[in-house]
Amino acid sequence: MPTADQTARDLAGTVAFVTGASRGIGAATARLLGRRGAAVGVNYYRSSASAKAVAEDIENSGGTAVTVQADVTSEEELKRAVDMVEEVLGPINMGIFNAHALDNPARAPFTKVPQWLIEEVVMRQVRALLVPARIIIPRMAERGCGSVVVVTSTQVLHPAEHMLALAMGKGAVDVGVKSLALEYSPRGVRVNAVAPGPVLTDAIATLLSDEYKQARADVTPLGRLAEAPDIAGPIVALASDACGFVTGATLQVNGGIVMA
Repeated sequence: MPTADQTARDLAGTVAFVTGASRGIGAATARLLGRRGAAVGVNYYRSSASAKAVAEDIENSGGTAVTVQADVTSEEELKRAVDMVEEVLGPINMGIFNAHALDNPARAPFTKVPQWLIEEVVMRQVRALLVPARIIIPRMAERGCGSVVVVTSTQVLHPAEHMLALAMGKGAVDVGVKSLALEYSPRGVRVNAVAPGPVLTDAIATLLSDEYKQARADVTPLGRLAEAPDIAGPIVALASDACGFVTGATLQVNGGIVMA
């Protein structure tokens, strides 16, 4: 029987690439992967200092990490970042596509949101899946193994009021996950999604009012909103060999507010 320390390092030999890993769910996931023994590529867009802090935490826990800057909607930037991670850490065999690439989620009544902004919000979310998928998944398929987990949202099943553009984008991403799983699972690459409800991150703190957050907590069977580590655990589990016969699935992680 493995010791506790051996179990804690069960991802040794794994090279993971986490998009949007400088804060929130991405940072919590990168840290957990590092503690479990994975070498981690910590992607960030603007928050260099935060990304470096995540990498330092991983290294202080005995892991290996490298930070790489890239806009996940830019093929040129992301390919450069992926190439750098693979040069330093080795071939990526676990991808966590967490970045949503949004500055403005267009939270407003439908008729108050310009058409161009709705389209931009939808397409940036779609590109945040398609660009890393196009660069990373074919490389995994060539090697015959790999696992990808995409962070979506309960918005797909339970849209929030005045969040049409965000929900449409997440719906497109959810379908994309299933399509990629169908195409690449026969080549050894599993593709799944984790769909959180509201999570108490910096992004949510500025997007949702205290009254809304409390109202959501009140109707959540587990009695509170999630924090980033609550989502990181299921992401890592789904990405790992513990879920080796799961592909094309979306795992709802929302404290029971949406059951599917």
